Amino acid sequence: QNKTDFDYENSEYTEEDTAANRIREGKQMLTSANFFSADYMYNNFEQTFGAPVTIKGFPTMHGVGNMITILSSYAMSSTCQHKDAAWQFLRTFLTEDYQKDVPYLPTNMNVFEKQLADSMVVEYEKDPNGNYMLDENGERIPVSKGMISDGVNTYTIYATTQEQAEEFTAKVDEALKAINCEYASKRDSLRIKDPATYRLVKDSFETFKQRCIDEGARDGQFKLTLLLLDEKRHSKFKELTVND
Repeated sequence: QNKTDFDYENSEYTEEDTAANRIREGKQMLTSANFFSADYMYNNFEQTFGAPVTIKGFPTMHGVGNMITILSSYAMSSTCQHKDAAWQFLRTFLTEDYQKDVPYLPTNMNVFEKQLADSMVVEYEKDPNGNYMLDENGERIPVSKGMISDGVNTYTIYATTQEQAEEFTAKVDEALKAINCEYASKRDSLRIKDPATYRLVKDSFETFKQRCIDEGARDGQFKLTLLLLDEKRHSKFKELTVND
């Protein structure tokens, strides 16, 4: 909650007077947030503010929502004399092969799903002999996925936890029901069951893809199925989940 007795007009601001510090001290309620990679969806804000966060979105004519900022874009002129050739060039930026190694949130859904799955993969430090290193409590030491800073403090980022993944799944489920009446009807009637979240092992996407290709799927036309309805394909993913 915001402190009602804080004197904003006469307050002296310093280098340490960041949004993160003001929120921790109860002097500020909201701040803008940017998600530029699946690795940073929850961890950076929970570490920065020292408590769970709620993503509210900006006010809009249709309620509350999020916005997308395009940092770079490409376009084709309506007077282009070689539209087919221009499109063949532009479409390369949208392909899975081009976007698979981008450090930001991709627009290709196959790449996005893989990036989200990879963000939940927990890797552990090993010694030169390949043995897991342990901390003072005898627990494996997770490998950092990077660092972030609020301008004053620096925080280490680790893999997305199961709890965070489930919270994210619940928010997606709520959003889908709000914008898709057919999905909402099927969820309410239990024709579509409650969504479940599983963390996947490293390189699970490549493993799943290769298994499908080995069973006859065409490599050039392979697409990740976002809704699996048969137990046979369910079992393929169950073998790729993290058990801890």
